[in-house]
Amino acid sequence: MQLLIDEYGMSVRKASERLVIRDRDRKIIQEVPFFDVHDLLILSRGVTLSSDVIESCVEEGISIHFLTSQGRPFAKVVSPSLQATTRTSNPGFS
Repeated sequence: MQLLIDEYGMSVRKASERLVIRDRDRKIIQEVPFFDVHDLLILSRGVTLSSDVIESCVEEGISIHFLTSQGRPFAKVVSPSLQATTRTSNPGFS
């Protein structure tokens, strides 16, 4: 699943093996197990990600995509081991 975070002031934190999404009033609006998520999409300014979330996403192979509100990508966080695997399996690709 692609998990979409698209409202100003939302926060994404880790609780056990789950992503916990809170609104700007700190109310929990969603909890999702890491194993259900393939991509985390951030489409708003003012979103908070904990370092534990970033570390767990990298360990679980979950890419974190940062996009403008118009959907244009401007940053991506991926596991370095996943990138190395891609380069090794495609030696002619650069």
